[in-house]
Amino acid sequence: MLKAVRMLMLRVAWALAGAAICCFLIILIHSRFLREGQLAAGTCEIVTLDRDSSQPRRTIARQTARCACKKGQIAGTTRARPACVDGKIKFGETVNQKYQPFLSYL
Repeated sequence: MLKAVRMLMLRVAWALAGAAICCFLIILIHSRFLREGQLAAGTCEIVTLDRDSSQPRRTIARQTARCACKKGQIAGTTRARPACVDGKIKFGETVNQKYQPFLSYL
């Protein structure tokens, strides 16, 4: 009975050691590929945010974003925040007729 408990404890110790090594390797590989200043694919960050309150009762806000979009995505906005969105152009009745011939070739 005592020998079985020792074997079980040894197996648990080896499993925990293996899990710790795997976590360490994942963190090491992740930090190797994503250096400081690089963005993960499919994410955006706000670089600058300017607010102009020179006119009374009116605030103008401008922001500059930096995005690292995946293949097939373009930088856009979702819920007033920068984000990578699917790059499909949808044609509808809101497209100005002046630009319709040009957009039909895309």
